[in-house]
Amino acid sequence: MNVVRIMIAAAALSCAQGVAVPAPQAPATEQSETKYKAEVRQYKPGNFLEVDIGDKRGKTYDLADKDTIYRIDPDIAPGRQISITEKRDPNGQKVVEVRLGSH
Repeated sequence: MNVVRIMIAAAALSCAQGVAVPAPQAPATEQSETKYKAEVRQYKPGNFLEVDIGDKRGKTYDLADKDTIYRIDPDIAPGRQISITEKRDPNGQKVVEVRLGSH
């Protein structure tokens, strides 16, 4: 019983002294994603990936970009058909996933 009183008193004292208590975070909302079917034009692991998406030729991804997480199938190569998914993770960081074949 005394332990409970001490814990309650300590909590009340912390609040009285202006100690911030983190507010509960809102649940993560559904993240939007964009999907493309593409063909690999050029690929240099760790440097760049250049693709053709439909009529748009030559879209380039900078694989050295530290602000983007890239998840790339190791078997992609020039001329191969791929699917690309661009989205943001729950922390807001951009994620690009590249897989062989279609979605």
